[in-house]
Amino acid sequence: MRLKQWESDVLKIKAFFLAKFLIWLVILSLSLGCQGTAEDQTDTQQSTRNTADTARVPTGQLPDAHLAETANRKSVTPGANDVSSIFIGFELPGELLITDAQGRRVGFDSQTGESFEEIPKASYYREYIEDPDGNGDMESKHVEIMTPSSGDYKIVVSRVIDSAYNIGIFCYDSNKGSAPSRFDFSEISILPAATHAYTLGFDKTSSAQCFVTGGLVGGGESIEIDRLLSYVNIAEAKTELPPGTDSTDLFIIYSDAILAESFMAVLNEQDISNLFTPVAGGHEIVRLPVAAGKNVLTLSVRGKVTDEESTDIDELEFRAE
Repeated sequence: MRLKQWESDVLKIKAFFLAKFLIWLVILSLSLGCQGTAEDQTDTQQSTRNTADTARVPTGQLPDAHLAETANRKSVTPGANDVSSIFIGFELPGELLITDAQGRRVGFDSQTGESFEEIPKASYYREYIEDPDGNGDMESKHVEIMTPSSGDYKIVVSRVIDSAYNIGIFCYDSNKGSAPSRFDFSEISILPAATHAYTLGFDKTSSAQCFVTGGLVGGGESIEIDRLLSYVNIAEAKTELPPGTDSTDLFIIYSDAILAESFMAVLNEQDISNLFTPVAGGHEIVRLPVAAGKNVLTLSVRGKVTDEESTDIDELEFRAE
């Protein structure tokens, strides 16, 4: 009975935090929509938050309104009224570090213990959502980059205290008449002291061209083909595992250009494709069985890149010794 009660409590806690995350996304979206309502707003006014800013927001009152303000957005010339922006929200105690294509950073580096605000018009701050049951406030972290340059942004998640996290990424281009792109990753499992890496491809002229991949995209083909399959929880194609490890997780992101029916996975010369559920534009975490010594995983998928069908083939090595 005591074990069943513990399991029930765990489920209740997970449900509580998931509900909080959904509410937080609604609140964040409302704040995003408000950025374009004043056309005479200057660049300085557009970026007023800093790392010391905090806010307390009541829960359970607002509808889903991520696109509520987009109907009022009008096309503008980039400049003083450039409304392009990147917003990244991370729920539960943990840290974010964002690095742009020029190597400039904003956020917190958990390896060095340093905070950065090197990216122009960028800030890293925290907010709190009140618990209606009086059990304390839930913390979330946010990165806000106003009028960002087009290019790749590396997003590193670290110092996650819980066993899972939620992250939302929002992209607005410089045209007030366009809709934002939104990428959500919910209930993502992570090991203690581990880091996860994503790459955001940002296009300030068209939010529809924005995309998110894992921090590792394999290699061997062109970058467009390599992005068909990408990986979040491994930093290199070769991964060292602790001695005695008999399984490991692989967090994979599928491009929206893949042909899912063509996907194949072979581990140590055995077909394990049935362990995966590839979906164009989707992502998943797959538990892989590993043996002592060297384990070679080969993943392949076809996809349409620049109107031509191409194949992405990645070879990953997991060594448990």
